Amino acid sequence: MPSVPRFFEKVHAAIVSKVEEERPLKRSYVRAALRWAREADRRKREGKPVGLGLWLACRIGRPATRASAGKLREKTGGRIRMFVSGGAPLSRDIAEFFHTLGFLILEGYGLTETTAGTHVNRVSRYKLGTVGPAVPGVDCKLASDGEVLVRGPVVMKGYYNKPDATKEVFDDQGYLKTGDIGEIDQDGFLRITDRKKDLLKTAGGKYVAPQKIENMLKSVHGVSQAVLIGDSRKFCTALLTIDAEAAKKLIRERSQREPSGKVEDLVKDEALQSYVEQEIARKNKELPSWETIKYFRLLPRDFEIGDELTPTLKVKRKRVVEKYKPLIEDMYSQPAPEKD
Repeated sequence: MPSVPRFFEKVHAAIVSKVEEERPLKRSYVRAALRWAREADRRKREGKPVGLGLWLACRIGRPATRASAGKLREKTGGRIRMFVSGGAPLSRDIAEFFHTLGFLILEGYGLTETTAGTHVNRVSRYKLGTVGPAVPGVDCKLASDGEVLVRGPVVMKGYYNKPDATKEVFDDQGYLKTGDIGEIDQDGFLRITDRKKDLLKTAGGKYVAPQKIENMLKSVHGVSQAVLIGDSRKFCTALLTIDAEAAKKLIRERSQREPSGKVEDLVKDEALQSYVEQEIARKNKELPSWETIKYFRLLPRDFEIGDELTPTLKVKRKRVVEKYKPLIEDMYSQPAPEKD
């Protein structure tokens, strides 16, 4: 079953939301069971021993992981053998979550200019968090700045009646400049880190790849979309949209009161603001200081296709920055935070 990453994010959010609805003791048990199962799955994929302690923990948590796998199977029709993801980077956290529950997502990569995929993971050869090795006949390498370059029979010969545009998109050796920044590991697996045009450069001269951080933020329960801000700024900030139903449940749990039904009221709720602040602080610990999010704002509505989203559900970064400029400027009018 092929789909874009947003589908997998939605399914993941729905299952996590079900877990959060459980009573405190059961919720803690399910969270722990999934954490144990995920660590065991990671060790197996890396060829490392699981260890007796973790094996026993997974045995204890097996009922919970089986129940979660059942929910996932139910939400995807019940007969899915594998998934294929493309169109935008898929969060590794999401891929590992699915894999832990027995569902393989094969991520691939390609452009309109390549007429088909140039890279794809295979059932018998895959690495989560990558778009796989190059398909037969395709030659791939990285430019000095990390841009992904591809050459092969699937690559177009040029733009029709646009010789200047064609010359600009090919290098001297005939490699297509994809516009994506990536990394290739020792086994030939390609990982896309961001779009070249989307790279942010802080006022301190540090380059930041926003998609990696945005995917981290979208893995926070209750967060729907995330846009990182920081180009030519002293530090990074973020604009976030919320899943209204998940936000209501979070507020009920943390404040023991019934929240408003309006999104514009939910995003102002102190209980939700505090929760998101705590989660961002936790994510910041995984990032170097120049990539950490110093301030954030919750937006009063989710992004819409045709406005902030493309038809393939990619965020139109420039449109978001333009539309929410007052909120962005408000964040940067705050006193500079202390260094991490």
